[in-house]
Amino acid sequence: MTSTEDTVRPRDASRTKRALLEAAEELFGRHGYERTTLREIGEQAGVDAALIARYFGNKASIYIACLEAEEPARDADHGSNQLRQGLVERVIDRATRFGPTPVLQAIVVPTDDPHVGLAARTVVARRTVGPLRDRIAAGGLDRAELRAEIAVAALTGGR
Repeated sequence: MTSTEDTVRPRDASRTKRALLEAAEELFGRHGYERTTLREIGEQAGVDAALIARYFGNKASIYIACLEAEEPARDADHGSNQLRQGLVERVIDRATRFGPTPVLQAIVVPTDDPHVGLAARTVVARRTVGPLRDRIAAGGLDRAELRAEIAVAALTGGR
């Protein structure tokens, strides 16, 4: 075996993608979408930033992938998002240590990129409006979708 063969690392696409997503999630949470660079994400992940283009396409696409990856686990018994014991404490602990998640950033800090803004609104609506709408409808109230949208808008400041 030559010295060149000894130094070549085997490629592991799934590990690289996971490292990029973890780095992006932390950096987007800490600095927001606008102030995070692809170079920083690559450095944090320990890979060439050019791999972001290979696996995700561009900055907006990796941000959207972070939003999607952040989906909470579904409760197997009830089929809906549930607040489990300790969840709030874990969210607060994570935000204290690393900053807000990309989804929380998307709610609080608007972006100039229309694709990112639409993706953020879609994820937030799916995670908040949808489950609330289902609960309202299960309670027998009319116009569940509208009621849920109004409640979420009131809680998030209308974004």
